[in-house]
Amino acid sequence: MESVEICYMPEPIYRLVIGLDEKGEEKAVWIDTDVRKVVNLKEGIPQSEATQIAKDHGFAEPFYIHLIYQPSEGGKVLWRVTDAPPEAPRNHELWLNFYDGRTIWEWKG
Repeated sequence: MESVEICYMPEPIYRLVIGLDEKGEEKAVWIDTDVRKVVNLKEGIPQSEATQIAKDHGFAEPFYIHLIYQPSEGGKVLWRVTDAPPEAPRNHELWLNFYDGRTIWEWKG
């Protein structure tokens, strides 16, 4: 296991565990009381690419980037980029498709 974080967005709140599986492949797993979603991280764009896309959309350092799972939308996996931490008000938010980096949604306040 590499990391465990809380996936705040969207509801319900999951724990996101990132680590290596038995074959040595890096996976992201969203769990509550059971496993809800598993993705192989090499199937999507890396965080470095999502970071560059965010910069191309006008985000300046520091910004916050999280991998999220959206079960209400058919199980979408997204990179969520914000200009503030999850508990703080935001002025800019960007959601990118994890698999190809397409912009799904952007908001500027």
